Amino acid sequence: MNAETLYNQAEEAFIALESLLGDDGWFFSAEKPGLFDATVFAYTHLLLDDGLGKGWIDTHLRDTLMPRQRLVAHRNRILEKYFSEGS
Repeated sequence: MNAETLYNQAEEAFIALESLLGDDGWFFSAEKPGLFDATVFAYTHLLLDDGLGKGWIDTHLRDTLMPRQRLVAHRNRILEKYFSEGS
């Protein structure tokens, strides 16, 4: 499997995750984040964190995730709710 195939599959996965999230705040229309939300956050945060994401030599995955605004907003909600100074 080559890099282009992997990047294409990652993009398909981001599209599928964003579709699954839909317009809800949390996956599966839950009232609060669950294990699946935490799992998605673990991946998206590594790619989007300014301290980490910009340190990647190859930013292709970050660049592929950035247009998925619902996933970006999902990551930001968890970051603010659980990792901000006021939480």
